[in-house]
Amino acid sequence: MYFTLFLMSLISHILGDFVFQSDKIVKGREGANNVKYKWYTSSTRYNLIHAFIHGIIFILLTWIVIYTSTITLYNYFFYAIAILFIHFIIDYGKSCYKIVMEKLPFKIENVVLFILDQFLHFLSLYIIFIVFNNISFKDFLQYIHSLYSQAIPYNNFLSIVFIILFCSYGVGYFSKFLLKSIGRNSSQQDEGAKNGGFIIGICERLFIMISVVCSQYGLIAVILTLKSIARFKKFSEDYFVECFIVGTLVSLVTAFIGGILIYNLI
Repeated sequence: MYFTLFLMSLISHILGDFVFQSDKIVKGREGANNVKYKWYTSSTRYNLIHAFIHGIIFILLTWIVIYTSTITLYNYFFYAIAILFIHFIIDYGKSCYKIVMEKLPFKIENVVLFILDQFLHFLSLYIIFIVFNNISFKDFLQYIHSLYSQAIPYNNFLSIVFIILFCSYGVGYFSKFLLKSIGRNSSQQDEGAKNGGFIIGICERLFIMISVVCSQYGLIAVILTLKSIARFKKFSEDYFVECFIVGTLVSLVTAFIGGILIYNLI
């Protein structure tokens, strides 16, 4: 029962952080949308909006599970409040750092900040889970093991949804920050469609996961070949080749692992 809430909190985090977070909210959290008030007023406002979106998504998912399964969920409202509060604290701290980091003697790379931010979010969701259930880490591992025994099929379904969302959107944003950290001149910017590479990356990872689940590994080679042909003219650029290899390896490894996990959960 409570492990179902934990899985839904993971899904709501991915949806709230990556799928349903607009550019306006991102800029507002960093104080860029409000010139009338001080930056911390704008940042507080948009971080609260962002946190409430997480809470609303979690509650909506809970209602969907209640009405589409025989699982009975209790105290999900307090669970949502805990998620909302901790999410706001973590994101507000990150926003404050990004606003004042120009004045600091040291700076954290965006890709490192992204990893740290996501680690804190997942850690906080885990802490909320063990506190609400008063369980140990060993008990938590037993919950994980129960997925492979398919004790509660609905939990397996939620786990698969989380893996798909994480490998498609979560890894997509990680790749974006990672490639930006390599650095390039403004004169070297691509002229492709806006977010075209991001969408292509999502499709690529989805196809790889499907290929692994269906045990059709030859399709992975076809996908990578088509991707290489589409970008063949740009292989003469050293920077592009580096980004292409790094991005492809990240997508291939994460999607392959995701496909194996899904295969074992079905």
